[in-house]
Amino acid sequence: MTNKISTTIRRDISQTLKKEKIYFGGELNDVSFLSRIYDLDKMESTDDRYDSALGDIRTHRISFSDWEDDWVFSDARLDLMGCTDKKFLHFLCETIHGTVRPDASERKKLLDLYNSKIIQVGYKIEEHESEFGHKYYQQTGIFEQTIPSLKDIPDIDSKLNSDSIRKYVTRMETNIETNPELSIGTAKELVEGVLKTFLKTQAIEYSKGVDLPSLAKLAFNKIQETSDEKNEPKVNELTRQILRTLSNLVQNLSELRNNYGSGHGYEPDKIQLGPIYASLASNTAATLAIYIFKSYEKYFANNN
Repeated sequence: MTNKISTTIRRDISQTLKKEKIYFGGELNDVSFLSRIYDLDKMESTDDRYDSALGDIRTHRISFSDWEDDWVFSDARLDLMGCTDKKFLHFLCETIHGTVRPDASERKKLLDLYNSKIIQVGYKIEEHESEFGHKYYQQTGIFEQTIPSLKDIPDIDSKLNSDSIRKYVTRMETNIETNPELSIGTAKELVEGVLKTFLKTQAIEYSKGVDLPSLAKLAFNKIQETSDEKNEPKVNELTRQILRTLSNLVQNLSELRNNYGSGHGYEPDKIQLGPIYASLASNTAATLAIYIFKSYEKYFANNN
């Protein structure tokens, strides 16, 4: 899909931020902010002292702060001047996320700035409010592949008391088209994060290094024994079948990630999976995450 947001528009936005001395990361440092979108451990370092971007960004932006505040717009690894419109708009939306920028007036100022630039090419960023009053932002006018089910979990962090789950959601969705391998790897991380967070809320212990299916079994057993239908034999049997299917989906997702996702180093002969597989992995992860989330919301939230 051809980009409609030109380099000129992108540069206008970056230069305005610099002129107005508005830091893209809001209340977060560079590493915390960028980790919401990118897997910094899998990106190369520009400093030969470090193995990944995580090391050089932490050193040059947190420890010594010898890079300019707007360095992200000129860094070839992030490619904000040339990446897809969808990825660029995701970046902008994250800069005004309530967690990143709590001040409503600052968010409004940036939202107006962004829209004044992108509306001329048919895009717009809109503010939404969850049922719990949390603000989040989504772009309109993009026809690339998205994950419809993810709109159901904008508040999953706050309800499960975790600040990392939304990061996985954003990274997984953003990279379906542009970096399918990373999206597949992040899908596994999302499911693992949701399962571990749920188990923690229920004080359920698990061994170090436990695999994904075992985590799922612990969570599913807890949900089943607490559900409204626990005393209905037929419903229980059907539920068990569904949960077995979900367990298999978790297993398959884990195997897909292990063989073709990110996180295992570069192999020259490895098959490179495309967006269709990233979409499959991401939607599977979203389905599982929402199942855990909805069950937690119905049966456990008021007890924590």
